[in-house]
Amino acid sequence: AAVAAELGGAFGLDAASAGDDAVAPRWLTPDDDALVASWAAACHPEHRRAWCNPPYSKGAGGAGGAGLLAWVEAGVRARDEGLVVAMLVPPSTSTRYWRLAFEEAAEILLCSKRVSFLDPNTGEPERGNRGDSAILIFRPGQRGPALVRPWWPMGGA
Repeated sequence: AAVAAELGGAFGLDAASAGDDAVAPRWLTPDDDALVASWAAACHPEHRRAWCNPPYSKGAGGAGGAGLLAWVEAGVRARDEGLVVAMLVPPSTSTRYWRLAFEEAAEILLCSKRVSFLDPNTGEPERGNRGDSAILIFRPGQRGPALVRPWWPMGGA
């Protein structure tokens, strides 16, 4: 909810969802292969914003396990198709995906606290996330270098 508020409205697509954990009225599951699917075509027409919390492991997510670089590339394509995209990633500045994000994103929000993910069985926040997080913001018509800034949301991401 806090990220949607930062972007000015609700998400129309969750681009990396199992379906039962979607944060938008429409979603792409692993069966849909979000790395090749058109996010703009899948997005709700009244909410042209996509949320993406991609799998972080290199072996995860379509395209033969291409890792986060392939997800950032998909976010760039969605931006070029007219969507605002918010993508949750670890801020790993020495990686190719981070360099591409810096070159292509309008903003990078560095989360001021650890993100708590929801337990799929209880719906309650799980504790124990030991990694930092950043939110890449891709906006149609805007390219980097990204404005990098700290982000202190009042609620959850």
